[in-house]
Amino acid sequence: MTENNSNASVSSTSSLNSSIPDTEDDHTIASILAEGNSQGRLGKRLSHLDSVPHTPRVNSEIPDVNDATLDHERLSIRLATYGLEELHMEGDGNCQFRALADQLFRSPDYHKHARKQIVKQLKHHRKLYEGYVPMKYRSYVKKMKKLGEWGDHVTLQAAADRFGAKICVLTSFRDTCYIEIFPKDMSPTREIWLSFWSEVHYNSLYANGESAVSSIDLGSEWIKVAVVNLKPGQTPISIAINEMSKRKTPALVAFQSGTRLLGEEALGIAARYPDKVYSHLRDMLGKSYEKVKGFLEAMHLPYDVVKDSRGAAAFRVEDGDGNVGLYSVEELLGMILGFAGDLAEFHSKVVVKDAVIGVPAYFGQTERRGLVQAAQLAGINVLALINEHSGAALQYGIDKDFSNESRYVVFYDMGASSTYAALVYFSAYNAKEFGKTVSVNQFQDVLLSVKDRMCSILVHCFLIVFCVEQCVVFEYWNRRFSSPLSYEPQCFHFQPCPIQPFVKDVRWDPELGGQTMESRLVEYFADEFNKQVGNGVDVRKFPKAMAKLKKQVKRTKEILSANTAAPISVESLYDDRDFRSTITREKFEELCADLWDRSLVPVKEVLKHSGLNLDELYAIELIGGATRVPKLQAKLQEFLGKNELDKHLDADEAVVLGSSLHAANLSDGIKLNRKLGMVDGSSYGLVVELDGPDLLKDESTRQLLVPRMKKLPSKMFRSIIHMKDFEVSLSYEPDLLPPGVTSPVFAQYSVSGLTDASEKYSSRNLSSPIKANLHFSLSRSGILSLDRADAVIEISEWVEVPKKNLTVENTTTTSPNITLETDTKNTTEENDEKLNSDGVTDNTSINVTQEASTTEPVTEKKLKKRTFRIPLKIVEKTAGPGMPLSEEYLAQAKRKLEELNKKDAERRRTAELKNNLEGYIYSTKEKLETTEELEKISTDDEQKSFIEKLDEVQEWLYTDGEDATAKEFQERLDSLKASGDPIFFRYKELSTRPAAIELARKYLGELQQIVQAWETKKPWLPKDRIDEVVSDGDKLKSWLDEKEAEQKKASGFSTPVLTSEEIYLKVLNLQDKVASVNRIPKPKPKIEKPKKNKTETSGDNMNSDDSTAEETPEKEKQADSDGSADENINPEGSADEKANPEPEAHDEL
Repeated sequence: MTENNSNASVSSTSSLNSSIPDTEDDHTIASILAEGNSQGRLGKRLSHLDSVPHTPRVNSEIPDVNDATLDHERLSIRLATYGLEELHMEGDGNCQFRALADQLFRSPDYHKHARKQIVKQLKHHRKLYEGYVPMKYRSYVKKMKKLGEWGDHVTLQAAADRFGAKICVLTSFRDTCYIEIFPKDMSPTREIWLSFWSEVHYNSLYANGESAVSSIDLGSEWIKVAVVNLKPGQTPISIAINEMSKRKTPALVAFQSGTRLLGEEALGIAARYPDKVYSHLRDMLGKSYEKVKGFLEAMHLPYDVVKDSRGAAAFRVEDGDGNVGLYSVEELLGMILGFAGDLAEFHSKVVVKDAVIGVPAYFGQTERRGLVQAAQLAGINVLALINEHSGAALQYGIDKDFSNESRYVVFYDMGASSTYAALVYFSAYNAKEFGKTVSVNQFQDVLLSVKDRMCSILVHCFLIVFCVEQCVVFEYWNRRFSSPLSYEPQCFHFQPCPIQPFVKDVRWDPELGGQTMESRLVEYFADEFNKQVGNGVDVRKFPKAMAKLKKQVKRTKEILSANTAAPISVESLYDDRDFRSTITREKFEELCADLWDRSLVPVKEVLKHSGLNLDELYAIELIGGATRVPKLQAKLQEFLGKNELDKHLDADEAVVLGSSLHAANLSDGIKLNRKLGMVDGSSYGLVVELDGPDLLKDESTRQLLVPRMKKLPSKMFRSIIHMKDFEVSLSYEPDLLPPGVTSPVFAQYSVSGLTDASEKYSSRNLSSPIKANLHFSLSRSGILSLDRADAVIEISEWVEVPKKNLTVENTTTTSPNITLETDTKNTTEENDEKLNSDGVTDNTSINVTQEASTTEPVTEKKLKKRTFRIPLKIVEKTAGPGMPLSEEYLAQAKRKLEELNKKDAERRRTAELKNNLEGYIYSTKEKLETTEELEKISTDDEQKSFIEKLDEVQEWLYTDGEDATAKEFQERLDSLKASGDPIFFRYKELSTRPAAIELARKYLGELQQIVQAWETKKPWLPKDRIDEVVSDGDKLKSWLDEKEAEQKKASGFSTPVLTSEEIYLKVLNLQDKVASVNRIPKPKPKIEKPKKNKTETSGDNMNSDDSTAEETPEKEKQADSDGSADENINPEGSADEKANPEPEAHDEL
């Protein structure tokens, strides 16, 4: 094997001193992993370990049972320490290939395909691996083709090379804990994680089941939270319930007497303090002060708002000391999102920081950026913002089969404040699966065949996007081999997104929802109450009265959905006057008469712009709470010509459950058996416009950057020929703007540095005009941003380059790998520098004779083009209500929220300790009154004193202790327990101590039988170990007799001499010692191998000469050239058998 090839396999590996299960190194790594856990990536867990070279090798001898058991214990401890868990593979000899298939294709069942690809790699790249194989290479490859043949480190290296993957192996070895195997000729494009147990078994590795992600459906009035948690014993996807055991929580935040209240607590004071309970925050995000003020007046919300420096609304809030603070909409919304994150963590019992948040489709750039900043304040890592209809589409398709037909489905959602209709397309298509054509829908696996021999580049295609309308989008991973090879079509299976709805269009009405209907009822009942009161009284002028009325109107509307009439009753609505009335469903429908036709507009617009007829729609699925209104359903039935509507989804939870699937798909800590995905698009068309000196206003300076419904995420590139600094503005297409937006411009940037670069290089020989490249990205959250800008300068220069070397007679030199670029259109600065510095490239296939000679190198001048890319400075200059919060403001706001979180935590802790103290008092008094055997272990004076303390603390609790701190409650509880715990401990020992004594004496009797069985059935056990066990049993018996006698003499009112815990501990120690002796394995008999005589040895050598006649010349040449061949060659040219033993085959454990 050449030196070049051997060095190519060097990779980072950690060597740890792990000779015992619990090592100092393991604890050190565990502390590192605590930091790596927060990053969410499995690959970062062991990134700080030292590196040593890794060398591929075949399997060694199988370990004995005792060593294998110890190795497995060591591996289990490491997995637990590092927070990893195994997906166990079947032990049929294919475990390595099953584990690789699971990591590559999400299923161990494709191990045959993984083996086939690895064997092809071994076959076509023999020179890379044969030096590591101590047997005939052809025999080795032939053996690896067989199912059930063990994989080894050579096949792992081949897998890394074949699939372009870094393979990370956590082992049970004593000296090597962690191994990394890198592909030799490329940078890895993925990671594969395996565990390796005692040279006998591979498993697939994933982050432990404590990883969890959440999804948040943020509505105008409610929030719903779902959690994806793969922890054993828990439902994988579930709705997080709040403290009131409800599945949805009010999206409210309140401030009362210096205390912040969230969710249900805030709802409890909404009617009494309507000016201190903040609602509908989502609808005020990104709006100007004037828009927010008008919205609050229409909703009869008496908030104290002022205009901030951005021109947006800020809320004035008083604390308990009379100080006034200002909170932006983002800050208040961050409090609600933080509360949602707390619900997810309380529900899953693990830390949850990653989340997907559902938003309305009509949210513009300002709203989306503001929501991400609000989540940042809450400490939530937003994996993505998902449009509500996309989440519903995922939930709809999770259990559907589209193999027989494609279908168009409209998702109609009427929520509290808005209505939209989204058209989603589902389809099926044909694909190749291991050479067979099968019908695959978008919820099944896809297998592709690709063949490309151009320039000896094999293109391996991994399907990453979806098959929509016969258009397949691929990500290509290119691999270059050393020489042209003839390849049959390569089949690489990669489970694509089985659930892949394609959103065609979405239309909305942002001002039509359940609140619109409720407002009609509120106005109707307000007029009725004003008539009852008379005297010119208008209840609308009194915020508390309106808050009470709106609360009851909501209930009345819900009753009307199931009944033809509903009552309304409000006590003390105004001036101690009660209000009672009734309304019929017919009257309600009359009040909302203009809304029913308006509710059909989004559906009609979707059909109009998509060109579809009603007959082409497979279903119209209803989601959103307001779709339960009977008149709305009747109107939809009439328009669609259907007797029944489609209601397969939960109207309230479809969005949050579908969003949780998207969160699990995006998370690095969650492993799904099937990949999920969503082809969604931008709700708005987005335009880029350039402005600056000497820039003319034409089509080149104003372009459509993001067409409407452009796929998310995407990257865009624009180039402009210019030599001076300029400004970039991003705006919406004027024909469709987000609600409440008056100016289409939502972001502005200044790009500087181009003028300086132009002045610096303008005197050079420019081959083309100076231009600026702008790089934009549209994130999966639908947020457009200018990521970077470069000045591109191309210069033509005459440079001296060496001519091609000339060869003379008697030379058998193969041309070195030097390429002189003569095409000036494609040569970059990097290529020029590489040519001038690299010189002649080494090639191991070059053979030069002693007589070879070359002429002196001659240089010549060539016209070369050099390209310079200079980064330009980008500064955001967005102004107005859409301006994002500055870094300084965010830091200050985060500190404010952290202080509020600390106060809330202290308040909850105080309430919890108060409840604990109160509960302890009542439960203890009940025990003292009902327990009859207390007189055996406690005197009357002791009980009386204890009862007096209980009464004293109880009186304090309801008088001076009402406003006590958590520390005071804890101190009182500790003082009571100090008096009561000894009493109840002695009472507990009355029953547990006799049971423990009985157990100990029973086991001592069994121990004699165990020892007798050892002497007859396990004679190999060491006698000194058996005697030690017997001695410990005698000591336990003597100790038990002594302590039991002392306990009988002691008073029941004193501290017990003998406790059940002491007994159990001694018995457990004895059991552990017995188990360690019982595990000692029977020694293997020694078998002497017969020695070969000289005649047999000579005959074997002759056979070896015949069998290796074809391979010896090549190996001799390699050994002569670099001396790195692994085989030991004897003078006759045959390989030494002792140096190349063929490994024995073992059945896999």
